[in-house]
Amino acid sequence: MEIYDPKKIGKRIAWGRSHTVYRYGSNEVIKMPRLERWLGVRMQERLERDISVCREFFGEYFLDIRFVGSPDGNTVAAIQPAVAGHYLAKSDLANPNIKRQFDDFMERYAAMLRAGYAPVDLIGQGGVFRRCLSNVLVTEDKRLKLFDASILDTMDINWGASSVRLIIFLVLKRQASTLRFLQS
Repeated sequence: MEIYDPKKIGKRIAWGRSHTVYRYGSNEVIKMPRLERWLGVRMQERLERDISVCREFFGEYFLDIRFVGSPDGNTVAAIQPAVAGHYLAKSDLANPNIKRQFDDFMERYAAMLRAGYAPVDLIGQGGVFRRCLSNVLVTEDKRLKLFDASILDTMDINWGASSVRLIIFLVLKRQASTLRFLQS
């Protein structure tokens, strides 16, 4: 496994539920894990499964990702290309190109669910209080990019599983409501 270079880690740019995102070099970001150890999740196996599923179903909409180890071997982080854009909101769907991509994205999402997978977290933190998909960016060149591959299930979660199930239930209710709003 590739080892990340601590000297390339720059300014913190985001703080997610389970990771902190930093600039990494000139054109990438690195996601450093926090929550996975607390939940008792075998992080790398889970992330690899989630990413594999998202690559399979979302194809070009999924932002590339690779895993890297820490120099001390105790942590696995994820590196992605740095992209600029904004969270997908209903106003974006007035653009025919974005609407076409969104419809295709939603067909792929439905196919993933029909294949028996749990839903992907599309609303992210930013979508909890706003009607948007904060894990789906509209890039500067008007392309949709899913940049977080978190599948909302309890795979390998042992400690606090009932609490996690409740959170997932609430997130999925909010996500379903937001998707109905966007598709209306």
